[in-house]
Amino acid sequence: MVLKTSLRPTAKVAFFALLLCGTAHAQLVASGSFSSDVLNNQVTLVTLAGNGTAVSLGASTTGMLSCTTTYPVITFYVTRGMSHLSLAVIQTNSGTSWTNSTPSFNGLLTSDVVYAQITAAGSGCTNDVPLNVSFSYIPSAATNICQASPSPCTTLVGVLAGANGSEAQNDVLNFQPNQWFYVSGASGSGAAGVMINTSTYCGTSSNGAVVGVPNPNAAPAVSQLFSGTLTAGTYFVEYSFYDYAGNETLVSPELSIVLGSTGGIQVNPPPGLPAGVAGMRVYIGTSSGGETLQGSTTGNASFTQNTPLTAGTSPLSANTTVCKIVANDAGWPTGTGYTVSLTDQAGNTFPGYPMQWQILGANSTINLSNGIPYYHGVVTFPAPLLASPLNQATQSINGSLSLGPFTLYGQKGLFGYYASGGPVAGETDYIAGCRHTAI
Repeated sequence: MVLKTSLRPTAKVAFFALLLCGTAHAQLVASGSFSSDVLNNQVTLVTLAGNGTAVSLGASTTGMLSCTTTYPVITFYVTRGMSHLSLAVIQTNSGTSWTNSTPSFNGLLTSDVVYAQITAAGSGCTNDVPLNVSFSYIPSAATNICQASPSPCTTLVGVLAGANGSEAQNDVLNFQPNQWFYVSGASGSGAAGVMINTSTYCGTSSNGAVVGVPNPNAAPAVSQLFSGTLTAGTYFVEYSFYDYAGNETLVSPELSIVLGSTGGIQVNPPPGLPAGVAGMRVYIGTSSGGETLQGSTTGNASFTQNTPLTAGTSPLSANTTVCKIVANDAGWPTGTGYTVSLTDQAGNTFPGYPMQWQILGANSTINLSNGIPYYHGVVTFPAPLLASPLNQATQSINGSLSLGPFTLYGQKGLFGYYASGGPVAGETDYIAGCRHTAI
C-alpha cells in the first residue's frame, strides 16, 4: 500500500526521531537476604565500581510478616573509608514488602560499600525469614550495565585457540564498538539508558577459556614490616583478582619472603588493575603450594598480614569471572558490531586480530568454541517520517500505520490500493474499514 498525503506542518511526526537522545544511565539493583532475624546481623549488598546516585532501598518477605510485639527494623549503611554513614531505615510492619525512596543522602563514591543491618530484631514473628533486602542506584557511568534487569548483555563462553590448535592462554580481549549505540534503561527502573561508546575488556584463562578478568601474570610485590606478631620464617605469597560480583581469577605466580624477626608482610597490588577488578584476595602459606586465603583488599589498596596465619580456604582451581558484553541487538541503531582485539598481557596482538564481531542475543550465551560471530559491517538506521521533507518529497510506509485514538489531518489525500497509473475509475476506497468515497 502506498499512502500519499500532504500533512499540515506539525512537530508530531518529527518527534519520533527525538525520543532516543537521552544519556541517563541504567538503574542497577543489588540484593541480599538475611537468613535469621537477629540483632546486628549484616548483609553486604555491593561495592561501588564508580560514583553514582542512590535511588531507593527495599525489604520483602516470602509470606505475610506478623509479629506479636516488635517488628524488625533494617538500617542501610555506606562504609566509606573509616566512616559508616546511615543511608536509610526501613521499619517493617504487617505486610510483605517495604520501600524507602528518600535516602538520607544520594551521592555515592567509588569503593563505597553498601550493606544492610538488623538494628531492631523482631519479637514473636512469623514469616520473618528469609528477609530480603535490595538497594537501587544509578551509576555515573555505564559501569556494570550488565547487572541491570532485564540484562542487555550476552555471556561469552568457550575456548579461543589459534589456527594450529594452541589455546590463547591468559590473554586480553578488547571489544571496541564500531560506532556508538544506545541501550534503553532497565524495565520499570525509570532510567533512560546508556550510550555504549567505550571498550569492554574480557580475557582468557590458563586453558584458553573466555573469562571476565584475566588471571594475574605478575608475582606479588611484597615487603617486610617490622611491627606485628607474625613469627619469623619463610612465607609464600600469591594473590588473585575478584570482580564486583565476587567471582575470582586463578592466583598469580608465587613469591617467597623471609622474615628475619617477628613482624608482618605487606602485599601491594600490581600497577594498573585490569578493567572490572574490585580488588585482590591474598593467599599466604609456610610451604610452597600451601597458601590459604588470609584476606582481601578493595580497589588498589595494599594488604597487611601482621598477625599469625589463619586456616583459610585454598585458591580456586578455575577462573570463575564471567565475560559479559552488551548485545548489539539490544541497542539502537541496529546492525552495529565490535572491533575485537586479542593481545597478550604485554600488549602484543595475536595474528588474525583485530576482527569484526557482532554479538546478538541479550541475556543469552554464545559459545565461541562453536564459531566466531563474524560481522558484515552494515549499520541500519530507522528512516523517520519528516515534518518538512525537502521539496515536499513523497514519503512511503511499507507496512501498517496505526495512529491509535488520534486523527490524521490533511488538506487533501488519496487513499486506497491502486496501480502506478493512479486510481481506477469506479474504485471504492475505505478508511479504517468504513466506506469513504467512490472515485
